[in-house]
Amino acid sequence: MLKFIVIGLGALIVAVLVLMIVVGIQRAGRLVATNAGAPAPVGEAPGSFGDKALKLAKGARVIEVRIAGDRMIVRTRQLGGQEELVVLSLVSGERLGSFAVNPE
Repeated sequence: MLKFIVIGLGALIVAVLVLMIVVGIQRAGRLVATNAGAPAPVGEAPGSFGDKALKLAKGARVIEVRIAGDRMIVRTRQLGGQEELVVLSLVSGERLGSFAVNPE
């Protein structure tokens, strides 16, 4: 009797695993189908600011870029080694300000 219960529970576990795999494949297929049929975006998204250029001093390099909320912080290093943090708005694309990093 115990042998039949163990075999039955094993079969039930296998059936549930197969069901989970089938449902996962179906959901993944639906996601691919909805994204594949979506038209490619044309032009700029509403509220976008288009292409902007960040003007740096001659010879300056971008060292790091970080996103914080709706701000982008760009860390730059000039030829002489002085660093600057430039704060940009991700909403408008405008340069909000900068901080000179002066080691003491």
